[in-house]
Amino acid sequence: MSSTPDHQSLRPGYIVNIVLIIFLALPLLLSLVFVPLLMSNAFHAGGEYGLGQLSLVFVIPLAVGAVAGIAFCTGSRSKPTSPWARYVPVAAPLVLLLIIAVYAYTVSNGNYNSPAWGVFAWANPAYLIVNLLLVLGGLGGLMPVHELSAAAGFVLGFVWWDIRSRRSSGRTVAWRAAGCLIAIAACTWLFIGIANKEQIQDGIAKLRYGEAGMKTDLSEYDLSKIAPFKKNNGLATLGHKPQLSFTDLNEMPRLDGATALYPIYAAFAETVYEGLGEWNKQNTATETRHNVYVSVDEFPYSIVMCTTTPNAYENLINKKADIIIVAEPSQAQLEVVRSRQEELVMTPLGSDAFVFFANKNNPVKDLSIQEIRDIYTGKITNWNEVGGKNLDILPYQRPQDSGSQTTMQNKVMKGLEMMEPDTISRAGGMGEVISKVASYRNSKNALGYTFMYYASSMVKDNRIKYLAVNGIKPSPDTIRDGSYPFAGHFYAVTLKSNTSPQVKKMLDWMTSPEGQELVEKTGYVPVKSSSN
Repeated sequence: MSSTPDHQSLRPGYIVNIVLIIFLALPLLLSLVFVPLLMSNAFHAGGEYGLGQLSLVFVIPLAVGAVAGIAFCTGSRSKPTSPWARYVPVAAPLVLLLIIAVYAYTVSNGNYNSPAWGVFAWANPAYLIVNLLLVLGGLGGLMPVHELSAAAGFVLGFVWWDIRSRRSSGRTVAWRAAGCLIAIAACTWLFIGIANKEQIQDGIAKLRYGEAGMKTDLSEYDLSKIAPFKKNNGLATLGHKPQLSFTDLNEMPRLDGATALYPIYAAFAETVYEGLGEWNKQNTATETRHNVYVSVDEFPYSIVMCTTTPNAYENLINKKADIIIVAEPSQAQLEVVRSRQEELVMTPLGSDAFVFFANKNNPVKDLSIQEIRDIYTGKITNWNEVGGKNLDILPYQRPQDSGSQTTMQNKVMKGLEMMEPDTISRAGGMGEVISKVASYRNSKNALGYTFMYYASSMVKDNRIKYLAVNGIKPSPDTIRDGSYPFAGHFYAVTLKSNTSPQVKKMLDWMTSPEGQELVEKTGYVPVKSSSN
């Protein structure tokens, strides 16, 4: 039996003590632990966190809360006899915090910078210092974890000790009440898991696949470095005055396209868009102007854009671009074109290799086409099945309708359905794929794909290596002679309904010896010899 007195009715002192513990004592105690830890840079403050940080912020408050719950249960002299009166006040703070957390998570769609999380933070203001440090350190996703864990730990500690001390009484109501409270605590842990599912999956993947130990990452390639008319942009040049020149901004065909192909049409623009060059000289107030050539829609900046393949097709269909430089369209993109009663005109400009790559330390050097297909359908899951080490393969994929994903589906898979990628193996931009395979995220196990020029000439990451396919290494020679199996054209794509004479002039020049010379000088294989 309990060694402390019980009371039939619920007393105010009982509730006050619970409130003081949950909303004051526990926050102050945990602040003494976490504030020095956060200020000592023990946590990675770059906007990402993993299973290690999540576990630490979960386990410590849970343990501290459980000890507090046991201490309160053994020391309280005003516990009601009724199990419901005894347990409901203990669970009420947890339920309140859980409701507010669910509200904040729902309203913010998981964005921990949303003002909705301010409501949660002010629900327990004694945690404000810790929460502020977490948010400033890019670890906002951990904010609800320590508060809910401490409250859940208090509930479980109290319930466990109370039932233990009353075991001989055989009160089934107590067990039922305790079951309700344990269910609430379980819901708390479930919410924490849902709110941090990507970090949990990432952490499990690291435990499963290992990591290379490097903590650097690559962002997408900064296209402003090679914007037209920017000094030292490294774009290919003819070395003489071109046969075509546009001086009127209103007559210049609007260009858009894929990231990997931006160096080509940026070189085209710098060569023949003479008027845009003059405009640039007269508007040199800020160096950041070169960013506008790759993103902004306002005239005249929209003359040369780079919005990536899916958006470029969308801009073409919506007549926000006149010519897009891209790989072949996906079926979904073709269906949208047909639904608009339009037709695409595909003008081949050159060829590039679609390559597969792994970390440079991976012993595998060659994959057959069938092995690649089996990996991406899920039939082959371990590198030892293709001559490598006994490690699970982590095959990265790109988003639907991106140029590389469309090429992968059309040229490599040939109608075979690719397995659904999880949050770990799904990458956004091509630079992200290269980064994840080359850098710290499961690099020993990863397999990725992209276009050779983008990886070799733009990102230039020496931590990856290209894999031969059917024994043939990707190179300009194997692309040109057709021996590399995944070499393919890229195109200048227009709408058949666009009969602008300026667009026709531009297309004719792109396929002329001058245009093809720029294709070759950029690093691609032209469809026509520039000497023709």
